[in-house]
Amino acid sequence: YPVFNEYPEFVVNYQVSERDKIREEEQEILREKALMSTMDRSLHQITIKDEQWKREEEKLLQAETQRRAMLKEELDNLRRQQQQLQAMKREQQARQMKVHSQSRRDFMKRQQRVRTLERKRI
Repeated sequence: YPVFNEYPEFVVNYQVSERDKIREEEQEILREKALMSTMDRSLHQITIKDEQWKREEEKLLQAETQRRAMLKEELDNLRRQQQQLQAMKREQQARQMKVHSQSRRDFMKRQQRVRTLERKRI
C-alpha cells in the first residue's frame, strides 16, 4: 500500500479525543479503585471495632451476671442467717419462759410451804 502521510484533520482529532476519553476513563477507574480500597480499609476498621465492642459487651454481661449471682448468694446467706437468728430467738424465749415458769412454780411451792408452816404454828 502506498504511504499516506496526510490524514484528514477530523480523523486525527477524533483519535486524539478518543485517547483522551480512554485516559480519563482509566483515571476514573484508578480513582474508583483507590476509593474502593479506602472503603475496604474503613470497613475492616469498623468490623474490628464492632468485634471489640461485642467482646466488651459480652464481658460486661458476664460481669453483670456474676455480680447478680454474688448478690443472690449474699441475700440467700443473709436470709439463712436471719432464719437462724429467729430460731435462736424462739429457743431463747422458750428457755426464758421455761425458767420463768420454773421460778414461779418454785415460788409457789415456797409460798405453800410458808403457809403450811404458818398454819401449823397457829
